[in-house]
Amino acid sequence: MAQRLDNPENSDDRPRWRPRDVVLATLTSATVFGLLVAIAASLSSIADERAVGSIPTWTLAAFYVVLVGTVWYFSVRKYRVGWHSLGFRTPEARWGFALAALVLLASLALFASYKLATDQLPITWLRLPEVSPDVFGYGFDRVLNGVAIVVVAPVAEEVFFRGFVLGGLVAALGDLRAAVVSSALFAAMHVSVGAFVPLFAAGMLLAWLYLRTRSIWPPIAAHSTQNALAMLSPG
Repeated sequence: MAQRLDNPENSDDRPRWRPRDVVLATLTSATVFGLLVAIAASLSSIADERAVGSIPTWTLAAFYVVLVGTVWYFSVRKYRVGWHSLGFRTPEARWGFALAALVLLASLALFASYKLATDQLPITWLRLPEVSPDVFGYGFDRVLNGVAIVVVAPVAEEVFFRGFVLGGLVAALGDLRAAVVSSALFAAMHVSVGAFVPLFAAGMLLAWLYLRTRSIWPPIAAHSTQNALAMLSPG
C-alpha cells in the first residue's frame, strides 16, 4: 500500500494546496495551450517550410514553461512550500528506480497490446496515431525536439500531473480517485482520442509509482525513457 501523501507524520512535506488550486491551474494551463496552438496554426499559414518545422517545438517548450510556472504560482509561491512538496526528494521506496523500470515495461506492454488490438478494429479513431519517421525533423531541429520530448516534457508533465495535481487531490479524494483524475487530465492534455486509453493507463502506473516512492524522480525516469524509445523507434 502506498504511503499517503497527506500523512500527518510527514507534515513538513505534505502538499498544502487545495483542489481549488488544482482546478484553477488546470484551467489556466488549458487556456494557454489553446492560445499557443492557435498562434502556431496562424504562423504556419504564413511561414516557409523550414520555419514551420520549428514552430511545434517552441510552442511545446513555451507550454511546458507555463505548466511549471503555473505549478510554482499555485503551490510554491502561494503556500510558501519547497519543491520537495512536489516530489523533488529521494525516493522512500528501497527500489524506487527498479520500480520505475517495471512501470516502464508495463506501460510499453500496454501500448503494444492496445495497438495490436485496435489495429484489428474497423473503428479507425480508436487507433494510436501514426508517427511519421521524419516527424521529429532533421539536424538541429531533431536535437531541439529530442530535448523537448526526452527532457523537458517528462519533467514538466510529471511535476504538473503527479506532483501537483495528484498530490493536491489525495487528501480530498483518496489515492485511487486522485490517480484517476490526474491520469484522465494527463491523457486529455495530449489531445488524441486514439491515444487516450493507453495514456490514461500509463498515467495510472506513473501515479502508483509516485505514491509508492513519494518522489518525482522515478516517474520522470520512466516517462523520459518511454519518450526516448518512442523517438528512436517512430511508427
